Amino acid sequence: MTTFTQLVWKRNTVIGIQYQDAEGRKKYVKARKEILLSAGSIKTTQILQLSGIGPPHILEPLDIPIKADLPVGENLQDHLQVPLFVELKSPVSLNVMKLLHPRQLWNYMFHGKGLMASNQAETDAARQKAAEAVFVPTQSSHGFNNKVQGYDWSQGLDYSKLIGSYLTTGFQATTFGLAVYEVNKMLSKRTEPIPESLGPDEFEEDLFIKRKSNCTIFLGYTSNMCSSGIRDTIKFLVQNKLVDCIVTTAGGVEEDFIKCLAPTFVGNFELKGSTLRESGINRIGNLVIPNDNYCKFEDWVMPLLDEMVAEQKEKGTKWTPSKIIEKLGRAINNPESVYYWAAVNNIPVFSPALTDGSLGDMMYFHSYKNPGLVVDILEDLKRLNTMAVKAANSGMIILGGGLIKHHICNANLMRNGADFAVFINTACDFDGSDSGAKPDEAVSWGKIKKDATPVKVCADASLVFPILVAETFAKHHFGVNSK
Repeated sequence: MTTFTQLVWKRNTVIGIQYQDAEGRKKYVKARKEILLSAGSIKTTQILQLSGIGPPHILEPLDIPIKADLPVGENLQDHLQVPLFVELKSPVSLNVMKLLHPRQLWNYMFHGKGLMASNQAETDAARQKAAEAVFVPTQSSHGFNNKVQGYDWSQGLDYSKLIGSYLTTGFQATTFGLAVYEVNKMLSKRTEPIPESLGPDEFEEDLFIKRKSNCTIFLGYTSNMCSSGIRDTIKFLVQNKLVDCIVTTAGGVEEDFIKCLAPTFVGNFELKGSTLRESGINRIGNLVIPNDNYCKFEDWVMPLLDEMVAEQKEKGTKWTPSKIIEKLGRAINNPESVYYWAAVNNIPVFSPALTDGSLGDMMYFHSYKNPGLVVDILEDLKRLNTMAVKAANSGMIILGGGLIKHHICNANLMRNGADFAVFINTACDFDGSDSGAKPDEAVSWGKIKKDATPVKVCADASLVFPILVAETFAKHHFGVNSK
């Protein structure tokens, strides 16, 4: 490998270059016309300084004879343009007076010939253009004031400050910090008295949809949240009346009850489906549920469906998904259940696709054994929309997408949009799906108010939702100061 080491001088004139061959021997090549250095920002600077071209305060301590006092190595643009006005024996393009003569300019502009068409001149012009493109001057009034700053580990371990540092960390950490701020705004508004102009909601007989605070919080989540340990975080919110309304899928309902009857286990994402099928095991991501759990669920729910059919026939009860979930919540009578606490605390749970899951399977089987059960989804739609319309202020927290996301957003359309919103999901919006749609799309539909500050956190809710609750609802509930 041959390595270019430095320029060779004769008095104040460059006459060639020195290089080292593969065997380490120093050799010399004479320059006839000009020398064009193109060794990169670091190597070019190094060669020039070793050749005596550079600032005296750098070269003198190294005992390098100074040939040209130039600012080599002083700034980022050294490798882009440093005109070296040192002459070769036959000066051509490096002679600036000859180079800029009007005749040379004319010859280059109209004929592409002459001294300005030399390698040094053309290369330097191109690089100057690149420099102008890369180093665009920064406007002093750019408006960005929050400096990127992570957690200061020298202060020891403080989880609250660690999570607080997310706001200035960047990327999804910053988005999470904004979500904390948005939820805390919901809770702050919730503690304020209901405006007198709205008056008490004394004429509403339905305790489940009666206005309870100055900010009605709608919580939506997909079934996998109840399959996972996030169920316990949701239960905390419902048990302590920290949310006012739930919208979920059929799986989000049945998984809660099934866990009261038998446990779900942690497996892994790579378990082979055919092997699990032969073993009577069902996989949800890296969670596994034995088929026996669903058999226990069937034994428990079938008699309750019988009771519903009987009550419908004898009392004329009009069953809706929310009323069915309330009945099941009271029947499970287990404080580990989300829907037990929802029934106790008069928190409605809406599930417009209640038949799309194991509970729907049970209803299907039951319809042959004891037909006649009728479920009215329209009445539930009226209850949900009425809650939104009655709300003094409205906040949405939605984990996942699809039906649950749109159902809550559409209900808030009835009141000209929610005041606060936090979405947590991993879906993208490039395919036009509602699941991946950013909050601003909901603004265009009137589902979120124009002056709101909604946040979408692009993350797995199983990772971030417990931390979000810890920094917001939990601090609010336990009286811990929260910024």
